Amino acid sequence: INAEYMGDHMVNHHDVQSTQIEEIAPGSHLDRRSVHEAAQLHFPLCMRHLDERLLESHHLKFQGRFQYGTFLKSLGLSLEDSLEFWKSEFTQSGKKVTQDGWNKSRYAYSIRHQYGEEGKRQSLSGMGCTKIITGPGQGPDQYHGCPFRHWSESQLRKELSRPRPHPSGARGEAAVFGARIELPSTQIEDCVKKAKDGFHTAACHQYFVSTHPGTAEQSLFSHPTSYYTASRRYVEEMAQKAQQGSEAQRQTPQEPATITYISPTPNASSESTLPTPATEASIDQ
Repeated sequence: INAEYMGDHMVNHHDVQSTQIEEIAPGSHLDRRSVHEAAQLHFPLCMRHLDERLLESHHLKFQGRFQYGTFLKSLGLSLEDSLEFWKSEFTQSGKKVTQDGWNKSRYAYSIRHQYGEEGKRQSLSGMGCTKIITGPGQGPDQYHGCPFRHWSESQLRKELSRPRPHPSGARGEAAVFGARIELPSTQIEDCVKKAKDGFHTAACHQYFVSTHPGTAEQSLFSHPTSYYTASRRYVEEMAQKAQQGSEAQRQTPQEPATITYISPTPNASSESTLPTPATEASIDQ
């Protein structure tokens, strides 16, 4: 049996280390102003999808808010920034809650509950991949869950076909690989097949490898935070390699260029990559 598939089977069927959150490196913590950019560059597909739907509709139902909110909390988003982040989205339409009513709304209560400031005063951790994968599926206007587990093949294939920004944005090694990455059909079908066969974390890992050209990451992810950390680490490592290459080039003596003139010839041709807290069970759907 393929070792990658065995590893995925273990992650899917046993809650091994699924609740352990990888330490976020200094400088990688989020604030409310950097969430949407980080979502496009470094978030796993499950969390990026929630962020995009939040930006589109300025609302997420409870399951989506819990999955995404505790994830952002695990990335170091403070309670103050979290309240401001969600407030800025939920009050844009004015239909769900107004600016004046936000602090007393059930949405603000839910956020404070996640941070241990309401209810039993117990700080909640982000959901691991096992709990997301085995959690409830999506109903109307719901976007939580794992795309590699809960989406149809056609929906997944369509999403994987979308060009993605390089994890470095428009800087650094993106100049070499291109500012955007478009997956070839072979890699898309590889991800879809893994997902269809039940190897959901293997499919997610394949997506990471495909969207992070040259990565040395070999371990399957057991938590969305690990995906984020690996993506940030990838950018740092590629930047270091680029810097080392530039320094080596500057230190290498350059021989004078030799110019050869060639007469044109006729006909010459050219040639030219959740658990839901009991205290919140009644919160809106």
